Order: sequence, then structure tokens, then C-alpha cells
Amino acid sequence: IHKTYTGSNNEFASFETFVEYSNKNAIQIKTINSAASNISVYKIDDLALYKTFNLSEKNYTYNFINSSNINEIIIKQPIQKGTSWLLSDNSKRSITDINKTVTTPSGTYKALEISTQRKNSLEKEYYAQNIGLIKKEFISKDGLTKVTSELASLKPNESLQQNIKIYFPDSQTYKLYYKDIK
Repeated sequence: IHKTYTGSNNEFASFETFVEYSNKNAIQIKTINSAASNISVYKIDDLALYKTFNLSEKNYTYNFINSSNINEIIIKQPIQKGTSWLLSDNSKRSITDINKTVTTPSGTYKALEISTQRKNSLEKEYYAQNIGLIKKEFISKDGLTKVTSELASLKPNESLQQNIKIYFPDSQTYKLYYKDIK
């Protein structure tokens, strides 16, 4: 699955995501923006959706589904307005709407709105059923900064394509050559 997000008011607000690995209750997603790539693993059980692994600036592919370095609740049961929980930094995350109409460049959706109140900001994320994240907003406490990322396209059968260079020596000329492979 390949998703493209358009962003505003920050150079990293536009990004792409690709599903790298998945199993019955976990998914590994690679996020690529203009500066770097990030790997996140999400797991689900009867109680919640968790982010269980996060690794920044990794440009290779490796299955981290069974790795864990964090345990952050993204969405928690019961799915109803008012459900809330604390994060490890004492920020409060809560379900603030369960049927929010959200329009992005890719369409109009009925979405679950998750709000995270941090010390100096408010973050809102919108999730559509069977799609996942469709929009996210960062709003500074003073209201002067608003960064938005919105789903622009969804390609269910597209995977990450990367170019690699294969280097090899030429024993006749003593030179090093390479070939680009997709």
C-alpha cells in the first residue's frame, strides 16, 4: 500500500508511506519525507492500537515487526467520544469525534478524530475505516503555527521501488564500474 500526503507550512509535512511487512495483528510502515525515512511498527489487540517500534533515518529494508522500543497507545477502546488516556510524556490523548466529515485531496471521509493535548501544542489525527490516517494537524499553543498533512492518493497494490547501485571491478582495466538496478 502506497499513500501520498500533501503538506503545508512545514517542509516535512508532505510525505509518503509504504507498508513493508504485516502479519495478523501488526504492520510495519516506512514513512519517507524530503529529509529522511522512518520505520514504525503498529500492533493491535482487543484493547487498543499501539505504536511499538520507531526508528528514524533508516534507508534499508528489514523486518522489525517483532522488535519493540516504545509502547504508545494511538487509539484506545471504547471507540466513543470522550475516551482518553495519558502518554508517557503526560500529554493527554482522547477521542474527540467518532463521525467527523473530513475532506482531503483524495476525497471526503467519515473519520475518527484523535486529539493530543501537549504542553505547547494541540495535535489532531483523523482516521478513516479501512484506510487509516487521512489527515493530521499540528497547532501551536499560541495559534500562530498550523502544520497540516492530508492524504492525496492511495494506491493499494503499489510497493516501494528503490534504485540500487551494484559495484563490480573490471580485472582487465583495473577500474570500478556500477550498474543501476531498480
